[in-house]
Amino acid sequence: MMNQHRHHFPRPITNDKTKQMAWKVDGTHVYPVNDLREHSVTDCWCGPVDDDGIVVHNSRDGREMYERGERKVS
Repeated sequence: MMNQHRHHFPRPITNDKTKQMAWKVDGTHVYPVNDLREHSVTDCWCGPVDDDGIVVHNSRDGREMYERGERKVS
């Protein structure tokens, strides 16, 4: 049986202007690239969550909502 996690490695999304909502893996941290606010691997403002040793940061621009289908790229 597969282990169910709250988070997954997000996939890039491209809108009409070809702006990627990309993510970066830095050691055990996964954080958004070109977010509205810079992220830190130590004491980050976004309240990242440790998911079995992978620290997943939250975006300021809301890209997770696009990835989950809660919002559409305009």
